[in-house]
Amino acid sequence: GEDDASEVLASLRDTFGLAGASILTRGETGWRVEVVVGDIDVRAPDQAEVSLDIGGGRVLALAGDRLTDHEAVLLRTFLDELRFARERTMLTSIDNTEINRPGQ
Repeated sequence: GEDDASEVLASLRDTFGLAGASILTRGETGWRVEVVVGDIDVRAPDQAEVSLDIGGGRVLALAGDRLTDHEAVLLRTFLDELRFARERTMLTSIDNTEINRPGQ
């Protein structure tokens, strides 16, 4: 869940020497912070040096220097790991719902 995402973001931050990283979700009244790590608390994409749409109305917001092309490839790998962590959480939630359904 959130712990998996926090671990991935912390690794991302450490690997690229970023000051901060956040996963933000667009809400009705603005952005909601799902996960944040680092010294800079990025609460909206326009506060980040780099922001990337990661699907589902979510944005990865990074505070720090611009990434090189090589670093961008590595970042894509981190994003895949983050996506897998979220999918595991969703599948676990679905499995738990099925297991706890009365009358089965």
